[in-house]
Amino acid sequence: MRDILLFIFVLSISSCSSPLERKYIPGRYIQDYKELVSSEAVTDHEMFLINYTILRATEYNGYSVEGKNFNEILHLGKTYEANGLGINYEFTTDGSMEPIVCKLRNDGLAQVRLGETSKLKKVLNFNGTFENTSSKEVFLETATFQFYGPFKDHLTSVMYKINVLFKPGEKKSINFYADGKNISNNVKYKADDRIAITRIDDILLLSEIKFAGSKTSLKAPMYIEERDFNKGRFPPTKAFTYYKELKDTTWIKKDQNGKVSKLYLGPAILK
Repeated sequence: MRDILLFIFVLSISSCSSPLERKYIPGRYIQDYKELVSSEAVTDHEMFLINYTILRATEYNGYSVEGKNFNEILHLGKTYEANGLGINYEFTTDGSMEPIVCKLRNDGLAQVRLGETSKLKKVLNFNGTFENTSSKEVFLETATFQFYGPFKDHLTSVMYKINVLFKPGEKKSINFYADGKNISNNVKYKADDRIAITRIDDILLLSEIKFAGSKTSLKAPMYIEERDFNKGRFPPTKAFTYYKELKDTTWIKKDQNGKVSKLYLGPAILK
């Protein structure tokens, strides 16, 4: 009888304990994820933070979740969301003066048809309002944008061919889209491949877009194709891909204490 009462007591204690106190185990994560969601122990955004913190726990992001429980991982995620990872992302630049400035707006998720097929791909729509701040005509050949995630972490860099002539002081509003698959693949670079949950929709919606610069000239070509900026969106011409561009560890720089301090991520303006 005493053993039965002890069993019931232990069972009642364990059933009342929060799933947040459970230790993170990669092989059991899918089950734990579902239980955390169904228990309502966390909000949807807190669950996203837990998942994103686990997903981004790589050597080049400078932290680990090994041995932590989900409550500790959530606290870590909230800290990184508020303060960033504390990593300086460095890019090479040609040092040229920039006659074009750009203000950006995240326009949310959409789907784009793949060529002539019926297949659709997930994209992030965004808008750029360009302004020629110089006193001369400027031909805008390409523009490059960088995307940063919820931890102020670099997600990708994307270049677009524009080929548009700007008169002095002229502004133009142009719509673009970025490929969600490229960002998803970059986020999963060197992540634990047992973590199958990405929540790419949330990552795209929470991402910050920055204008990295452009390739311009003062001489326009003989023929410029007229483009209607109110119809359609500019597709990406080139996107930075971690799997292809970063093969070794020379791009990861650590301080004297062994903490990741800088990541060298190639050119600021893609060509």
